[in-house]
Amino acid sequence: MNKDNLIFTELVDINEAKLADINQLIIDTWAYQEWNKQDNVLPMADFFLETVLLTSTKVFVAKDKGKIIGVVAAALTPDLLPKSRIRCRQEKR
Repeated sequence: MNKDNLIFTELVDINEAKLADINQLIIDTWAYQEWNKQDNVLPMADFFLETVLLTSTKVFVAKDKGKIIGVVAAALTPDLLPKSRIRCRQEKR
């Protein structure tokens, strides 16, 4: 991979081909096939990806020569600081 070939874009439109590419990236990155039954691999990746897409405000992809090689998702919320403080208190208990 040549870093000069990398393109970063916001994922605005998603089609079945992009979903399949991102699902495969998830499967490969977390090695789902090594710790799951084969029948569960794709449904688990699908569930994870759908959850990320539904709960994220922005999703960005990194592409190398047109192939998706990375994904970053962000949830922008106006009350992030209070929520993070609450979460921190919950974890300390």
